[in-house]
Amino acid sequence: MRKQVNERGLTLWVQGIVKRDEYKAFTTRLQKLHEFRFPTDKFAEKEILDSYAQFLKVELVKRFPPDGNGQ
Repeated sequence: MRKQVNERGLTLWVQGIVKRDEYKAFTTRLQKLHEFRFPTDKFAEKEILDSYAQFLKVELVKRFPPDGNGQ
């Protein structure tokens, strides 16, 4: 990633991401999961993390589209 964008641009993007409602919802879901964990929730954390990781991938490509070489 650092080869594609300057560090300041990436830092500003991350700072903006953590201020968004999606991040707040993500952390709230994780917090509630850990407060009220049940044995049946053993895959819930992975699902939450995978979902947010997918959101971040989409947002990253929007902000820093791949160059013509697909990088």
